[in-house]
Amino acid sequence: MIEFQQFFLIILISTLTILIVIFSIFVFRILQELRETIRKMNSILDDVGTISHSVAQPVANLSNMMEGLKGGMKIFEMVGNLIGKKSAEDAEIEAEEEDDDD
Repeated sequence: MIEFQQFFLIILISTLTILIVIFSIFVFRILQELRETIRKMNSILDDVGTISHSVAQPVANLSNMMEGLKGGMKIFEMVGNLIGKKSAEDAEIEAEEEDDDD
């Protein structure tokens, strides 16, 4: 016949085995949910990357356009200065010619 100690050990080992199986199932489910959460976060980060790229591209294009406009304005200023100098030189030449005619 089985003694009390053997019966107690069988019950203890059976209970511990059942508890380990139950905890293992819970840990497995938690790891599955963690994996799903990581997948969702990865998807969110991909979307954020796409959104930030789509926002950054027009800003960069606008910056390039502004630089182009500044360059164009400098060209117009240079041309205006050249025209202004020629007009001033022409006025001086005309003034000298009028002085010479008198």
